[in-house]
Amino acid sequence: MPAGKLAEYFSTYALQAIQHKLQNALMLFIHSWWIVFPALVPATAALAWKRRREPDTRFLLAWIGIFFACALAIFFAGSARYLLPMAAPVAILASRLPVKWLAPAFAAQLALRTRARHRELPALGRLPRFRRRAARAPSSRTSRVGG
Repeated sequence: MPAGKLAEYFSTYALQAIQHKLQNALMLFIHSWWIVFPALVPATAALAWKRRREPDTRFLLAWIGIFFACALAIFFAGSARYLLPMAAPVAILASRLPVKWLAPAFAAQLALRTRARHRELPALGRLPRFRRRAARAPSSRTSRVGG
């Protein structure tokens, strides 16, 4: 039943059209560079290529390649969440880089994330009060049973 409904959506909305597939491929490729800090991607790829004969590296590269190929074939929205199963092998491969490359990349990624976080916070003032509470950290209140 779900597969039939999915096939109906594919045909009705042309989700498997070549234009949608090319857009999906482009977005997935762009999102894949942000699994680790983008400056580490070329060095990680070079190191993985150098160690491609090792069984664990071969397994991680196969995991990334097979999943990315399947994501290109199956998905149609190009969302970054589709690449989450690739995050572990990419991070493992990136962790093999020298610390002198990892430390600055980690600091830069943290700085970018902190800057983006501070940019989001002023927007909370424009939200209705009930949505502001939901957007912040979860409260420590306990719910009362029967009362």
